[in-house]
Amino acid sequence: MEDKERMLGDNTDAEESQQDNCGKPEGGWGWVVCCGTFSVNFIVFGIHNSFGVVYEYLVDEQNMGEAETGKIISQTTCAEVLIDKT
Repeated sequence: MEDKERMLGDNTDAEESQQDNCGKPEGGWGWVVCCGTFSVNFIVFGIHNSFGVVYEYLVDEQNMGEAETGKIISQTTCAEVLIDKT
């Protein structure tokens, strides 16, 4: 009986020491990636949703044609869809 208790006691200490040595598996960069992704999505979707204002500015102030300006929003939408699908 004492041998069994001693063996169990040794295993418990080994498990505790392994858990104490265990660090962050990703190195602590998880929240940095999360905040960066949120910032990029906030900016991209904000520009995408308010493109009507940008479109007006590009046509009136920058003297860009409607087809040229349409390319910008179509390329943005295409890139957005391709990135979301990967």
